[in-house]
Amino acid sequence: MVFKSLEDGFNFYKQYASLAGFDIRKSTNLKVSGIVVWRYVVCNCEGHKHFAPIVNKPTPDDGVPKAKQRRRISNRVDCKARVAFRLVGGVGYTISSFIETHNHPMLSLPSRPILKINRNLEIGHKKFMLNCAKANIGAMKSYRLFKESVGGYNNVGATAVDFKNFKRDLKAYIAGAYAQMLIDKLFRKKQTCSAFHFDYDVDGSDQLTRVFWCDPIARKKYVMFGDVVSFDATFNTNRYKMVFTPFTGVDNHRRSVTFAAGLLRREDVPSYKWLFNRFLDAMDHAPQCIITDQDASNGT
Repeated sequence: MVFKSLEDGFNFYKQYASLAGFDIRKSTNLKVSGIVVWRYVVCNCEGHKHFAPIVNKPTPDDGVPKAKQRRRISNRVDCKARVAFRLVGGVGYTISSFIETHNHPMLSLPSRPILKINRNLEIGHKKFMLNCAKANIGAMKSYRLFKESVGGYNNVGATAVDFKNFKRDLKAYIAGAYAQMLIDKLFRKKQTCSAFHFDYDVDGSDQLTRVFWCDPIARKKYVMFGDVVSFDATFNTNRYKMVFTPFTGVDNHRRSVTFAAGLLRREDVPSYKWLFNRFLDAMDHAPQCIITDQDASNGT
């Protein structure tokens, strides 16, 4: 059997392993002038795991405890099953050797979907997790919700660990860009709706310090129910170190309505002055009465 490329040969053995019920991984290779002429693909249980002794390291002088070293369970049992691909000049890659026998049981048919070669986070999985993240739903709940939507764990096509790893990688990818993502989203809203109002401010190091926004529906509600406005800044406990500052009121049915909202890095006089001025610019007139949380910086 001849394969045009090494990847074609690997995919062929991968499909065989998927049907047989074991995982595989790429092993050693031999290159000549930068071209791979030999490639071994082995069973995932090949070899032995080397366990390094766990040494208790002293706590550093700063008093911060070191993370505990975790010992991982190894599934390597020195399985000899493998395939070797050899490059034949002008033809492609052929199977030079093939060892079929394993020294461990194969996974049963119901368990085969959890094999690494059978798991793949496709665009549908990722889109679903992103939508869940918008609703503040974590990776584990997203996994269980996806399981319900597809009819069972066997139909998910991934594990809970895959879901958590994707969320971890996504956070690492967008780390430090949260503020820019927020501003970009507000600009897009402004482009699609000219009545949408927002403003923001940055410090000398281009760090976001203040944001204010309100949509046309909120502005219309302010015209009807904005005689009395409640302003109560939340306590600074979120990961972004910014205080959420909503402008709210009550409609004729005694239901809470939101007129506008803002985010502040610091609760000081200049920040609140900036926020109230942006509120007046958006609404065109001040309320007859405003109720605050009696913060000292609100009294100026």
